[in-house]
Amino acid sequence: MIQKKLFFLALTALFALTACSGGGKSDEVEITLPASLFMGDVDAAVENAKSRGVTDVTVNDDNTVTFVLSAEEHEKLMKDLKDEVVKSAEEMLTSGDYMSVKDITFNDDFSEFTMMVDRAAYEDSLEGFGALALAISGAIYQAFDGVPADEVSVTVNIQDFDTGEVFDSFEYPNESE
Repeated sequence: MIQKKLFFLALTALFALTACSGGGKSDEVEITLPASLFMGDVDAAVENAKSRGVTDVTVNDDNTVTFVLSAEEHEKLMKDLKDEVVKSAEEMLTSGDYMSVKDITFNDDFSEFTMMVDRAAYEDSLEGFGALALAISGAIYQAFDGVPADEVSVTVNIQDFDTGEVFDSFEYPNESE
């Protein structure tokens, strides 16, 4: 749920900002997003962008999609995305839906998250989906920040709150995805 919320916020912001673009070529940012971010429907995403007035959108041969927007608009977009990732992490801590999660830390580019949890409660729950949601949100942030698709990488560490031991860790995306 968190990753879909973040994805749709990012696309909405991108389309809204790009529709208002008026900057010159020297201050433009080109963002190429992998087809996987469009949940299998690249054509619908492009049509959605065009219906909102986006004119500089290109579907590439590998099904990636390239958008061009001003540097100022890109900066606003990245701030909104960062705020949303932080808000999503805070909601995991305060919503009551993730009872085992005691704290969440992350680095500035969202390439690494650490979830501090009550280990016993975590292992007896489905709260690992929250860790996956964090990873996906970090990957989306990196993609919009211009990290090439084959270099997007997010590590999530699951740490026992009481002992400090990292008892689980995964990288997203990984080879099996």
